Amino acid sequence: MTGWVWVVFIALAVFIWLMGMKSHGVKILEPRAFYEAIQRGEGQLIDVREPDEYREAHIPGAINVPVGRLSEHLPKLSKDHPVLLYCRSGNRSGIAARMLKKQGFEQVYLLRGGLLEWPYEKTDG
Repeated sequence: MTGWVWVVFIALAVFIWLMGMKSHGVKILEPRAFYEAIQRGEGQLIDVREPDEYREAHIPGAINVPVGRLSEHLPKLSKDHPVLLYCRSGNRSGIAARMLKKQGFEQVYLLRGGLLEWPYEKTDG
């Protein structure tokens, strides 16, 4: 395939993924809105990346619950408070969001673009 065909293919795949998130009732927040939700103290901030990624840098106040271990942590999460999820780019947090929605969590929010798009403070280790 030529270069422009790949670009169209990737754009279409991203569009379909985003539409899938909306159909699951997951709200995708721009970095500024996500930051403002954190500043207001809304919800449970969860970094679903692997522990080594978390140690490199994370959003202050986030707890690390790798997406592969999320089901183990469900009893520790409150369905009465929003859940703010992020990962590196948004893919793993999308998987985590779908898992939470299936378990009855109503207020699930994702950071659009993940840490790759996060312009605010990050904490080491």
